[in-house]
Amino acid sequence: FESYKRINILKSNLYKYYKLAWQKGDNTITFLNGTDSLKKSFILKYFSIKDKKMFSLDLKNKENFSNLIIDPRGTLSISDDGEKVFFMEKNDFTYSISENNSPKIEVWSGNDKWLYADKQNTEVLGGIPKRAVWFPKANLYNPINENGQHTFGITGQQDYAVIYNKNPYGLQSKYYEEADFYLKNLSDNTSKLLLKRQSCDPEQIQFNTSTNKILYYHE
Repeated sequence: FESYKRINILKSNLYKYYKLAWQKGDNTITFLNGTDSLKKSFILKYFSIKDKKMFSLDLKNKENFSNLIIDPRGTLSISDDGEKVFFMEKNDFTYSISENNSPKIEVWSGNDKWLYADKQNTEVLGGIPKRAVWFPKANLYNPINENGQHTFGITGQQDYAVIYNKNPYGLQSKYYEEADFYLKNLSDNTSKLLLKRQSCDPEQIQFNTSTNKILYYHE
């Protein structure tokens, strides 16, 4: 057996650790650290074995993103280069229920692009899963999909994401709806139009597993 040693990277606390994930090559590790058992809030941790250094991300301390929390049910992973951590986040809701609250009226319009229930689920309850990326060493955090967008996939080198928005075309009588697809740079958080009115069929857009190349079929 090769020689080994044990390193203490965190002191014991009152809360638990969740979703431990290793980088490919076992050079870095990431996990969730619970901070409030009642509110079920979490801090994202990242440890570099080579540098023996711990990094932390608390969305509550991020300006303009304090209404978001880390979703412990979502996937957690590290990029192959060890520089990025991918995780899921969700809206932080505080519900107040009162017996005096009057029933809310639902307004349905035949001209709406979304069904009323879907619109409420997205705009009010944040129904679309939100994916985000964190660059621990650069102290950089960027949401990947937001404002009603979906994440279609991430390129093989994990530098770009393909996101799409179905809302401009509303309800469609197709098995795979059409949408506008955008290419998003994960490091500078910029996006540009990639495909307009493209099918959401997952077989029509493929990613090379080792590069940033994207193969697609478009009529």
